[in-house]
Amino acid sequence: MCSNVMDVTSERPYRAYLQVAAELDPSNSEAHFGLAVTEILMILQNERVQEALDSLSFYLGEEGACKPASGLVPNT
Repeated sequence: MCSNVMDVTSERPYRAYLQVAAELDPSNSEAHFGLAVTEILMILQNERVQEALDSLSFYLGEEGACKPASGLVPNT
């Protein structure tokens, strides 16, 4: 598994807090953003998703699926 992916399984109370905040105020963009980030991190921790990402490392270069291949992210 990617070592740079945060373990969000312990963050479920935080996700529940965000869910309630989004339900109470549907225009709360921070709650929706937090939910989206949490969902993405949870998806990345799925074993089958990790296997798929690892199999893509052949195409992404030596960096592997956990790091962007050179040229995909602009240098700042």
